[in-house]
Amino acid sequence: STFTATFKDANGAGVAGASVTFSQQSGPAGCQVTFSSTTGTTDANGVVSTTVTLPTGCSGSFVLAAATQGVTVTTTLTETGGFPATSAEMPSSGMPPWALALAFLGVTLIAVSSLGLMRRSS
Repeated sequence: STFTATFKDANGAGVAGASVTFSQQSGPAGCQVTFSSTTGTTDANGVVSTTVTLPTGCSGSFVLAAATQGVTVTTTLTETGGFPATSAEMPSSGMPPWALALAFLGVTLIAVSSLGLMRRSS
């Protein structure tokens, strides 16, 4: 993930050339993020970025910070565990899912048609 912070002065103009330090303020116990660079310098628009890599096997919220000249901005990233290591596969025996759906649709249509015929007969 890319962590981008923007620093502006009191007039809303970007603060250029500010030295920024990136850090992790909190996260799941024993889980430390990795920054491609822990420091950076803001551009002409006050923007600075770094790449963040979340640790493997750690689920939860990580609070990241970018700080310069006594001003700190934070963001929260939440890792939900990602994709499972195993994939779900359909068993090789039995009806394929499309056949089950088609059979269900056929039974539904027959039931609806039968109800319509029963109402006309009454």
